[in-house]
Amino acid sequence: MTTSADPKPKPTAQPPGAGKSRRRRVAPILIFAAVLTAWFGYLWFVSGTLDYEDRYPGGQIKTRGFVKRVGIFNYARHGEWVEYHENGGKSARGNYRAGEKIGDWMHWDPDGEIESRSNADDEKTTPNSDTHAGDP
Repeated sequence: MTTSADPKPKPTAQPPGAGKSRRRRVAPILIFAAVLTAWFGYLWFVSGTLDYEDRYPGGQIKTRGFVKRVGIFNYARHGEWVEYHENGGKSARGNYRAGEKIGDWMHWDPDGEIESRSNADDEKTTPNSDTHAGDP
């Protein structure tokens, strides 16, 4: 007697070049990941400086500047920093070196008028009698 059981299906051979389409889809992703990793690796190991931005809860920019690596996972403000009011106008602008304020700083009120100029090296603040909007 013969039983009519279904034989196991035989695996079908893939047509030539069928595996290449997956490689073509994955290759750009891998290239992008490699470039991105190289860029952040450069910033981490060579320059140690990264962009930094902090935002208010509403999404407006609060602070923008650079941070420099000062340890394995520690960063300090470094270079030019700009702080903003919630209305989007500048609040302060100046420079940091390894987390310490240096040089000249300018401060604006929420209406864009210059409130004061200060020098972090002298730690003196002088009110500005010539108030006008904008960046000098």
